[in-house]
Parts: sequence; structure tokens; C-alpha cells
Amino acid sequence: MRLTQDILDDDEALADWCEAYGPSPDSETPAVEHFLRCAVEDQQDEQQIGRCVAAALAEGASWSRVAEILGVPVAEAARRFARGVTSAGQAQTH
Repeated sequence: MRLTQDILDDDEALADWCEAYGPSPDSETPAVEHFLRCAVEDQQDEQQIGRCVAAALAEGASWSRVAEILGVPVAEAARRFARGVTSAGQAQTH
């Protein structure tokens, strides 16, 4: 059983992570691209990265930009994640 202090410590660690990885106000990188980069660097699972890809595309990022962040060719990025993205760039829910 987790103690209340353990939960509070976890919340504090999460808050620290968000502050460290959050985009700075003077950054020119859109937030969704920033969080896609963080998901990749933090080695999130394919589904989480897919949601970040969909969000980046919905906000206007190109497949070329997404591929650059992922560190893969455009064709590979599209092959891996296009099925989970609608033509409007939004994540499919089914």
C-alpha cells in the first residue's frame, strides 16, 4: 500500500519533469512538437508517440518535420503513424 507521502513525492517528481521539459515562453518551437520530441526522448510507447504525432500534424506540423523529430525518413514516419491519423491530422479513436 502506498503512503500519502509516496504519492506526494511522485506528484512533485512529475511537476519537476513538466517544468524541465516544458517549452520556454520565448521558444519558437510549437508546444506539440516539443512534447513529441519529449515523448521520443523519454522512449514512450508507440501509441503515446502516435498521439503526439497526430497532435503535431493537427497543429500544422508537416510529415517532414515529424520525421525529423522522430529521426526517421518521412516514408517510415508515415508508414508507422498514418493509420492513426485522420485526414485532418487528428488521432483516430478506434
